[in-house]
Amino acid sequence: MSTLICDPDPCRNNGKCLPVRNIHKQVVYECKCTARYSGDICQHYIGRSLTDQCHGQGLFVFNEDNKDETKKIVIPYNDFYMNCWWFISNTLDTGHLELSFSNFKSESAGGTDYLLILKGPSTSSPQLYNLYGTLGAKKITWTDSFVSIVWRTDGRYNISPMTGYLRYKP
Repeated sequence: MSTLICDPDPCRNNGKCLPVRNIHKQVVYECKCTARYSGDICQHYIGRSLTDQCHGQGLFVFNEDNKDETKKIVIPYNDFYMNCWWFISNTLDTGHLELSFSNFKSESAGGTDYLLILKGPSTSSPQLYNLYGTLGAKKITWTDSFVSIVWRTDGRYNISPMTGYLRYKP
């Protein structure tokens, strides 16, 4: 297979360009990103140190092959000083993503247990949502192609576990 498609290399941040065939048998490229980057051309920095406190942390990419899957966002029984990150990329051109909780509950206003949805990979990225308090059933949506979901706690109270469900909606 010709490597000319990778010249010049379209991949950023030390990603490796690989020539592949698409479903129409055309030669196209695919970027294999290093561990700290994601995206079609390795443009999104996700270099966050993840702990093992929250199940399923890391990167999840919604694409044509898995758009009907549901991603669980599991927030376990509040362990003091949690800092959990999920990085969500949506490569589909239409629709939106939806995160729903059947019973959202954290410290009330002024507390430091909260769930953030950020438009980007770091705490300095713009906030889309900041959830805290006893909200009960809660559903939020966004159309951004890359967001971070962050769960943070302090050491004051223990809150029951929660599970959120992340879905693509056409």
